[in-house]
Amino acid sequence: MLAARWLIYLGGGVIALLYSYFSGGSVITTSIYRLLFVLVSTLAYLAYLSYFGHGRLPLPMRLGLIFCEVSLVSLVVALTGGLASPFVSMLWLLVILNSVDHGEQLGVAAALLGCLGLGAMARGMGAYSPSQLGGFWLGLVAMGALGFVLGGRQSSEVSYGGDAGREIDRAHRIARQQSRERKVREEQLYYERRRFEGLVEVANSLASLRSRDELLNQIVDRALEQMEVEAAAVMLLDEENNLMVSEARGVSIPTRQRLEGPVAECFLGRVLQTGDILTFDESQTHDVLHHYGELGAFSEVVRGSHQALNQGFTNRGETFRNFIVVPLFTSQDRFSFGLLFVANLRSRDCYSSNDVGYLRILATNAAIALRNLEAKARIEQTHFEMIQALAQAIEAKDLYTSNHVGRVRDL
Repeated sequence: MLAARWLIYLGGGVIALLYSYFSGGSVITTSIYRLLFVLVSTLAYLAYLSYFGHGRLPLPMRLGLIFCEVSLVSLVVALTGGLASPFVSMLWLLVILNSVDHGEQLGVAAALLGCLGLGAMARGMGAYSPSQLGGFWLGLVAMGALGFVLGGRQSSEVSYGGDAGREIDRAHRIARQQSRERKVREEQLYYERRRFEGLVEVANSLASLRSRDELLNQIVDRALEQMEVEAAAVMLLDEENNLMVSEARGVSIPTRQRLEGPVAECFLGRVLQTGDILTFDESQTHDVLHHYGELGAFSEVVRGSHQALNQGFTNRGETFRNFIVVPLFTSQDRFSFGLLFVANLRSRDCYSSNDVGYLRILATNAAIALRNLEAKARIEQTHFEMIQALAQAIEAKDLYTSNHVGRVRDL
């Protein structure tokens, strides 16, 4: 039925233009009205199909759509010659199509009301003579009667068995709901796939860096981007076994000072000691501590300490609403040597298991890259010391060049 309606619209537009040309009427005026009608109808149905698909509209919206559609056709008929307009046959067919397409007698009633209302308006505008208006309404009554018959027969067929119509509507709703859920799942899968594909790029990028500062900046930037958080930080142990913030974004200096300190005393030192992941969500009634066992009482420490941290947080919301802390270590390390910290999701309320898994992988890549840089620095230092020792041994044989390498090194 939709295809038949489109053919009527397009055919009616062509007929109207030809009629205007051969009848000697005002081609510009009549063409504008007809083209306007075709344009509005096209946009209305595109919106209908794109938003509702093959589902059925609620009854008030269906009746409103029918009323507007038939009103447009009636207005074009009134403005393009009344009963002499080529759109009269289009109007009759439209009334029948509405009854067959929607299968409801109420649809035909809405179409008739639209025609009658605009017919009266057209009479007031002088578009119809009394005789033309009588013929116009007589045709509407005849087509309306036919529409009621067709609509009633189709309605009885659709409602065969009593509740069949309601079951069809319910099936449509379920299908639309399943379609929306499938679309959401597909978007989530696409997002996760892109996210973990990015891990390969991150690993390659981190492995190619030769500067410790550049590496720390890259780790924090990747954590902010991929985790969609407001704050991120990398914390490393110094030579005196103090946990220090080496690089951070979105964290104020007072907050950094609260995060730092000796491992045995600072807020996050327990994560270093256990090597487990800590997640916290202020909206939850309890803290999610992974594999803490006998250290479950640490949740009270987290709850009390995060209030103090919030006093120094400078980003939007002025609070740590949620955070994840992941230890940094490699397979060669007996204990963690640092932490990767992210806080405050931008567009979601809580972290998912995929978030934790992703951050764990990112932390592992970061730990390996940091250890590789340290190993490279040690190798370079050893190589330099070997060359220096060899040069000094050679110089020791000559009093004139003695300690020349040391003086060059000092310069």
